[in-house]
Amino acid sequence: MLPSFAQQSAKNKLQNRLNLINRTTHKMLDIFLDILYYAFTLLYVILDMAVIVVIVLENRNPVKTLAWIFMLLVFPLFGALVYLLIGRSHRSKKILKRWAEVHTQNKKVSDDELAEKGVPERFRKVFRLLDNEMGDRLYADNNVEVYTTGHEIFDSLFRDLEAAQKHINIEFYIIEEGAVGNYLHDILVRKAEQGVEVRVLYDYVGGFRLPIEWRNSLKKAGVKINSFLSAKSLLDLQYINNRNHRKLVIIDGKIAYTGGVNIADRYRLGNHLGLWRDTFIKVEGAAVEALQKAFLVDWDFVDKEKINLSDYVEKREQQGNEIVQIVTSGPDNDWLNMLNGIVAAINRARDSVWIHTPYFIPPDPLMQAMESAALSGVDVRLMLSEKSDSIVVSAAGRSYIDQLLSAGVNVYLYRSNFLHSKAIVIDGYLSIIGTANMDVRSFEQNFELAAFVYGEKTGMSLMEKYELDMRTCRELNLTAWRHRTIWVHVKESVARLLSPIF
Repeated sequence: MLPSFAQQSAKNKLQNRLNLINRTTHKMLDIFLDILYYAFTLLYVILDMAVIVVIVLENRNPVKTLAWIFMLLVFPLFGALVYLLIGRSHRSKKILKRWAEVHTQNKKVSDDELAEKGVPERFRKVFRLLDNEMGDRLYADNNVEVYTTGHEIFDSLFRDLEAAQKHINIEFYIIEEGAVGNYLHDILVRKAEQGVEVRVLYDYVGGFRLPIEWRNSLKKAGVKINSFLSAKSLLDLQYINNRNHRKLVIIDGKIAYTGGVNIADRYRLGNHLGLWRDTFIKVEGAAVEALQKAFLVDWDFVDKEKINLSDYVEKREQQGNEIVQIVTSGPDNDWLNMLNGIVAAINRARDSVWIHTPYFIPPDPLMQAMESAALSGVDVRLMLSEKSDSIVVSAAGRSYIDQLLSAGVNVYLYRSNFLHSKAIVIDGYLSIIGTANMDVRSFEQNFELAAFVYGEKTGMSLMEKYELDMRTCRELNLTAWRHRTIWVHVKESVARLLSPIF
């Protein structure tokens, strides 16, 4: 039976109403989505603009500021998140508490004291610069031994650890499980069971892969072990880019070690890059106190253990005739201690400046100091590793080589293995051995440490080892260097453009 006209009309009206409701619903949904889109876009713009304003107000190096702004404009949300995670400056926050008893300011070292110890006048200015930045007493009469191979480094270190009687304080950026790490583990367990106080501090990121069983077995034996700036909450992530890159071992307050080495097998057994060539020093004498102090400041930050420094320093007779000035730097210091000290030292060179570094992304003051020294006739040498464990950082570093060669700097690529050494020797007298690479990250973002050694014994030792290293290097030639392919130039230039963010 066909529907009546009235039924059909009612059905049409119902369909029209449903269509109207459907169109209205779609229109409202479109309006809602538009509002949501514009709200997110506005929030997006506000967030990016706020971050840009913060970056500008930090008054950083203009190149770094522009690099961050470029990233924010090209990758707005991603750039903002990256900046909030790794780009913020913490220099005013004083991350490390200035432990009053350990970090007490002492009277300034006089020029007469330095002259009495035989420090040349030009290098007294370097000492006073660092003294004014940090404030500490004069540590004279030290003996420094330089080690450059994994076998001699760990043989000496493990032998001294086995002989420890009272306390062992250890701090490394990286501690890895393996032949070297497990041997250290077993020594520390034995010493702790013998009643020796043992403390171990490692960087949270550097030691991220360290098995919990490795750590727990140390704790079970009585070893105190902690990680530095661990990311246990979202709030902690703001410091994820500020790593503790220091390497320290202090034994009984009598002997101390520092340099570029980490606890890893690659120094003795090698890896895909070969054996890692590094520089590590053993210090005996008054400067052990300064290294102990550096460790205890870091330990106090993570553990809050109340320690009297005098209980961890052993007074000893004169060990040598070299002055050792321990320089610490970090993202919470008022000054760029490490960079300032290195630049001041290079600026006072008369004869030679020989540099080892695996990573080279120099701030402008360092680049200018090297160029000025070379242009004035100083024998400036820069040794880099031909092999690299970071393609981008290596490419950025090589973008500076043309400029250095043009200024007369002699540049060498270490070919046989991987060069991880961080050492500088100036005029065969002032030696700088530590943990800092010649890059922005080391000077501004990481917690670093170096020994400035004033004396010919260490200086000549470093120069002799440098000359041995040169036998395995190839020297770069400006003409040949400029004939690299356009692709290599582009890769290096892009990496350099982004290097302030690294």
